[in-house]
Amino acid sequence: MPEVRLTERPGLCGSPDPRASGGTAVSASGRGRGDVVMGALDRVTRGGYVLGALSASGVAGAFYAARGWQVWTGTVSVLTPHGVQRAEDEEGGIYVLPVGAAMTAGGDLACDWRDGEPR
Repeated sequence: MPEVRLTERPGLCGSPDPRASGGTAVSASGRGRGDVVMGALDRVTRGGYVLGALSASGVAGAFYAARGWQVWTGTVSVLTPHGVQRAEDEEGGIYVLPVGAAMTAGGDLACDWRDGEPR
């Protein structure tokens, strides 16, 4: 089974309840493991969150888009210990699954900083 990290990270997405879930799966291309992992992530996200968000690299975007995840077209920021900082390197690679959040195209999506990430 691939490694999965599911985190609840406070974020700002224009929603009154900005909780979001995010998951990361280690690549197991062509074995169906991604479908299993994403099926579970989709159920968890739809069952208890207003928004799912994940970072996709390379060709993985088509996999997420086929499952209903949408490319986030706005800016991306991180809530660091030093304030809100834009994460331009993440822009264009973030996919969201809006469940109960009203999304504003071109808005800012911000998530909490994690230990070990650049400030």
